[in-house]
Amino acid sequence: METKAGAELFSCSDCPRAFAGRRDYNPHRKKHDRPYQCHICAAKFALNADLKRHTARHKKSNVKLSCPESGCVFTAIRKDHILRHFRKVHGQSSKDLGNTGLRAPQTHGSNNLKLYEGVDLDFEMLQAAGQGDPKALTALISRGGSITTTGELGQTPLHVASKMGHVATVRLLLELGADINSRDKDEQTPLLWAVEGGSDGVVALLLDEGAHSDSKYYFHSNTPLMCAAKNGYTSAVKLLLDKRVDFTDSPTLAWAAENGHTDVIQLLLSKGANVESLGGSWDCTPLACAATNGHMDAMELLLNKGANIEARSKYTGWTPLHVAVMGGHIAALELLLGKGANTEARDRSARTALLVATERGHIGVVELLLGKGARDWMT
Repeated sequence: METKAGAELFSCSDCPRAFAGRRDYNPHRKKHDRPYQCHICAAKFALNADLKRHTARHKKSNVKLSCPESGCVFTAIRKDHILRHFRKVHGQSSKDLGNTGLRAPQTHGSNNLKLYEGVDLDFEMLQAAGQGDPKALTALISRGGSITTTGELGQTPLHVASKMGHVATVRLLLELGADINSRDKDEQTPLLWAVEGGSDGVVALLLDEGAHSDSKYYFHSNTPLMCAAKNGYTSAVKLLLDKRVDFTDSPTLAWAAENGHTDVIQLLLSKGANVESLGGSWDCTPLACAATNGHMDAMELLLNKGANIEARSKYTGWTPLHVAVMGGHIAALELLLGKGANTEARDRSARTALLVATERGHIGVVELLLGKGARDWMT
């Protein structure tokens, strides 16, 4: 794709936005990819600085630890700093601590904070679950830690262990009585966290133990099956379909198409998915969703399955041609035009594909449409 000046235009694969240079495109991409993940609650962030600020909020109680050596007044918030001090100043290793543990010189006014030798048990429970450490969890529970404790997102240790894919830890928590269908502040269950984390092993375990496979949460009323389809987790989709989840008219197929997951599309169609069901970011048909990001293989597959090339989106009245124009996807446009797409179709704002292309400055798209017989929208 090219801009007016002929420079390369960078289009986002996860939304219709496009950028004139990598300087603007790369930060935008990180908002989708979110490469930095909290090991306590599994939340993801675009920037490492955001992750550090988030982790600091987990430790907002500011419980200070003090050196266990008699007469020493050294204190620190981080356990590893205490151990390093203990080794360098007192010439002893962490093993020499024995059963004395670390001391908390003071509690900082938190009535509901559970402390054990200077340790915030709520924080440590979530951390042990995120790191997949059953032994640490068992030890913390013996000291008063609770499997029902929650973090700032409302997540329990079971949520965290599920998303991080720790099968043994999840099994332990379930054996100890953790609620398999507990919900966080966004109404997400551990199964939804497991699906988002891409852990087939945990998904299978939770389903076998009776997790609700049709539970929804507020964002687009997403179900575990929709999350799996959106992320292209074919194995998880199969596991959920085996539970006979009703999805034929749900947005599941549209989400798979929007992200170009052809294996998932084929699987859903083979199980009876409606090729005209609306969904995705713009409440379009699966064909239009695939055109949003220019996923050619997905578009060809859906067209071969009889997808309506003139189907409209729910709220805007966009056809697949409108959507492809918005993203400036020339190959997708050529495919649709080759199949006879109507260049004069108007959305609910009376805009043709040519008008949309002109508004967005897609010169190459304008030239293509004019070459295919589209009339100048000004006349």
